[in-house]
Amino acid sequence: MNDLGINRFSPSMIMDYEKCPRKFYYATYLGLKLPQSMKHLEFGNAIHEAIGNIYDQYDEETAWLHADKKIVKNIFRDKFTIKALDPDEINFRGDKVYPSPEALKVGFEEMRDDGLSIIDSYWDEKEVLVAEHGINPVRFEIPVKMEVKNLVTGQPFEIPVSCRIDAENADNSTVELKTSKARYDEKETRLSAQSLTYTLVKYQMTGKIVPLRYVIMLKGRVGNDKIQVLRYDYEEADLMVFMTRIEAFIENVRNKKFDRPQKHERWCDCLKFDTLFENAL
Repeated sequence: MNDLGINRFSPSMIMDYEKCPRKFYYATYLGLKLPQSMKHLEFGNAIHEAIGNIYDQYDEETAWLHADKKIVKNIFRDKFTIKALDPDEINFRGDKVYPSPEALKVGFEEMRDDGLSIIDSYWDEKEVLVAEHGINPVRFEIPVKMEVKNLVTGQPFEIPVSCRIDAENADNSTVELKTSKARYDEKETRLSAQSLTYTLVKYQMTGKIVPLRYVIMLKGRVGNDKIQVLRYDYEEADLMVFMTRIEAFIENVRNKKFDRPQKHERWCDCLKFDTLFENAL
């Protein structure tokens, strides 16, 4: 047993803590959950599975000559259904919101059509993604839970890292598949705990720092601006700097530093938790 109150760390835990220690305290340290829709998670999972099938249909000799886009779209339709839009959501004041069946249906159809449009765009760009960006994954949804050694001290952290990598190429390089309404900020994404954690675990698994590529499928875009690709080639120095962020996260949790930051987003979930507690008193 450790004195941390957590038994692992993950990219999302580090990002949540760095953004708002108070939210981390409620949602991760105490394990409390807000009632909220899982529609975006279900949407992303359905897109991932559909895109995975595109590469399942890839043939080394004929590429996608005999592939069928209808199969890919049907996978998305089967996985993303109106059941993903849970009507029991919670607003900023802590009140439950129940959309009408008609509004729920319209919302579902908009998201479904967005997903099918994303698949069309990806299908059209799949050869370019291979030829220009080296994106041709052979494995998907790779769970990772492992001991991590501090690259500076050589000592293992007292808790393991846990994460799930979207996909990897035959050369072991990492591919992250994302959907987004807006383009990703290149510098911010490079410095994110997610990017650095994935690179770190691959380094400790293989002894090599492999490239990391993001494929961001943009919702509701027209023209050629539908897929954004980011590639990062890190150095060991980048990972050594990241060690200090991991150490700081662990020590802050150990010392129970869960204060809300001075500059704080007014829509942060920590305020929803506060509201729920106030209403319960």
